[in-house]
Amino acid sequence: MTGSRAVTLRWLAMSLVLAVSTTAGASGVSLGGLMNHLNVNVTAPNAQSQFPLVVGFDDDPGVGLDMALGGDDLDPPFSLLNGKAYNAQYGWLIAGRWGSAVQPNERIFIELLDQSDGLSTYQGGFGVDTGGDGISDDLNGAHTLEPIFGTDDSPLWWQWDGRMTHNWYVSEIAGPHFATYRVFVAEALPGGGYGQLSSTFLPAEVTLRWIDSVTIPEPAAAMLLGLGAVGLGLRRPRKHPCPPDTHSA
Repeated sequence: MTGSRAVTLRWLAMSLVLAVSTTAGASGVSLGGLMNHLNVNVTAPNAQSQFPLVVGFDDDPGVGLDMALGGDDLDPPFSLLNGKAYNAQYGWLIAGRWGSAVQPNERIFIELLDQSDGLSTYQGGFGVDTGGDGISDDLNGAHTLEPIFGTDDSPLWWQWDGRMTHNWYVSEIAGPHFATYRVFVAEALPGGGYGQLSSTFLPAEVTLRWIDSVTIPEPAAAMLLGLGAVGLGLRRPRKHPCPPDTHSA
């Protein structure tokens, strides 16, 4: 075998390994694809000296990010991904230095406003390592995969510490999914709840989208889809669980 041919074969083998590791590493867990950060920033102040928050994507996700299929024998806490469609590419990230202007008694919150049926969300962290044990523990600690955003009766809001965080979205029903969030600054209450909204920062809203083409519909669900049930609006809108002036966990 000539030297040039050997180099070419080694390059092709390395490319194949990298392509596989970005979707579902054999010895670990990946985000499902390249990171796509949700950059939370502020725009110019309005006449009342209030700063509107804005959320921008690293890359336009178009109709949605593709969900990957979890393994068959993942260790806890990632075992909840076994055999299910998931994605953790979206990562919350503060852009700029506006976070230093948040008052000491205030925190940044993200609240679920609406989402498609069959979508569950679990607490993530920072970073991913597709080799070794799969997930790195740097900066934001381990990915706990604790239920958040209404999953398993958890609060619809989540207190964000401002560090890069890739939460895990898991699909139970085939088809496209979405989740709409409100990002805002508010008084932090004991137990993780929030009170009065900030008078300095105005809330922003953002919708995340995914394509789940790996979950096989149940026979009954497939029949409903055939009858056009999707167009009938079977998704139930989520309702706020607490009075508007106080939100306790």
